[in-house]
Amino acid sequence: MSVKEIKYVFLISAEHQTIQFFEAVRHFKLNKRDILLMLFKVGSNINWIDKYILFDLSSKTYVFDNWTIKDLLFNRGKPKEFINIIQNLSVIQAEFILFTSQYFTDATNLAYKILKPKKYYVLDEGTASFRVVFKRQKSQLFNLKLLIKSFIYGHYLEYPPKVIFFSQYSLNVKEFDSIEHYCFVCKENNKLAFIKNEAILLGSSLVEVKAMRQKIYLDLLKIIRKDLGNVRCYYYAHRNENSKKLSVISNLGFEVVVNQKPFEYIYSEFSECPELICSFSSPILDTLSKKYSHVPQFKMYRYNSTLQFKNHKITDMIYDAFAKNSSLIIKNI
Repeated sequence: MSVKEIKYVFLISAEHQTIQFFEAVRHFKLNKRDILLMLFKVGSNINWIDKYILFDLSSKTYVFDNWTIKDLLFNRGKPKEFINIIQNLSVIQAEFILFTSQYFTDATNLAYKILKPKKYYVLDEGTASFRVVFKRQKSQLFNLKLLIKSFIYGHYLEYPPKVIFFSQYSLNVKEFDSIEHYCFVCKENNKLAFIKNEAILLGSSLVEVKAMRQKIYLDLLKIIRKDLGNVRCYYYAHRNENSKKLSVISNLGFEVVVNQKPFEYIYSEFSECPELICSFSSPILDTLSKKYSHVPQFKMYRYNSTLQFKNHKITDMIYDAFAKNSSLIIKNI
């Protein structure tokens, strides 16, 4: 009886998710010829995909247009291309290990259903792993939306009974789930210089994902700007923030910087940077504190989670996790 080869399937839909892709490849010591990298074009910022199409690490790279529920009715070709590829892969003599940064998407559910992976890994996607843990702790005996989509796709969609979280965090997973912990390899960057009386605040998409009213978000920025005092402060915009909102933020005393690259990659290119970098509940500061030996001061501003429309418990879980990192200053506002 022949032994089946193993193929590692990665579903990636944003450049910052490639950080965990590289970490998984390093952690599991994966051979490039066994990797199937599937990239999805989401939104207007898709230039990052070009460098991964020719990326030598992967034996095979596929690129797909992302699709929405409207496309299921009016543009069936978008999901069909992905489904055809997955179905063709499912008949080869191989076992599949699935890695995804997007637990709730149709593409992930279809890959799980059709490929029937031996293992299913949820990659850290920012702080989304906390939300996945929270949702999986709740009973999901019936999901009407998945049932309707199952009828449209012709495949019964369901969430897996057990997953493995590929995570740097100590997550409180449910009984049948597990965690594969990874640690960043700390890099020496002693030549990085720090600029006094300058600070960076990393922007958030809380407004764009409809988790918080814009007025409340701007009020928080006013508090932070006052707390920072008489320093030059750069606001590194989140990729989803629009120009109108950023114009208002500029009037609050921030110098707005727009760059579509993940800040982790921007930071790696710095020869000098402000002596203080701040954020809300972004995992970026936590990540940088672990990846580099020489870092500026990191400060997280913690607001009352009830200021959000939803996900209060998840936000508290995230801040509580970051509070365990002694390299981060957590300040309540």
